[in-house]
Amino acid sequence: MSKNNIINEILQLRNQKLSYQKIADNLNERQISKIKGHGKWNRNEVSRIVSNKNDELKILDEKDLTKVLQDKKFLIIELDKVKQINTSLNEIKHDNDKLAIELISVKQQNSELQKELNKVKLKNKELYDRLNKVKGVDKKESTDQEKKNIDGWSIQKSGGYYRLFKKIAGKVHGIYLGKTIDEEIAKNKILTYLQGL
Repeated sequence: MSKNNIINEILQLRNQKLSYQKIADNLNERQISKIKGHGKWNRNEVSRIVSNKNDELKILDEKDLTKVLQDKKFLIIELDKVKQINTSLNEIKHDNDKLAIELISVKQQNSELQKELNKVKLKNKELYDRLNKVKGVDKKESTDQEKKNIDGWSIQKSGGYYRLFKKIAGKVHGIYLGKTIDEEIAKNKILTYLQGL
């Protein structure tokens, strides 16, 4: 029987709760030769083999434990990094949500201001027209007649009313302006019309 087989046999008998002396007696009865030297097995030799093997296992267990502890420490560090990244991502998401809400608010304010601006422009035009009527001056009409187009749209007057015309993709499009030409209102009408296409 080989050395490893003898050691395994001794460990198995010890696992069966046999005393060192009973293990030695068992080995002697079966005439299993000693690993070192000659003669019969005794309890001290069996104890020494079991103790050495336990020490080897203990050393292996300590090495394994050290490796496990190192791995655990590494994993804890990595987990902390992941937690920090998650915290940063949550902060970024929170900031993005706040910015999205602020953007909606700014867009609403911009829309309201644009409406107010259009009202002011319209009121300004009305006041300007009234002022010209009070003064008895009709310079606007002469200026309008001199102007041939606005933003590439041709101006035509028919029956006392102005219209804009332009050929787009092979089709002629027209926009009604009214009895007078206001360039800002005309540009707004052009923009609105083009957005509707």
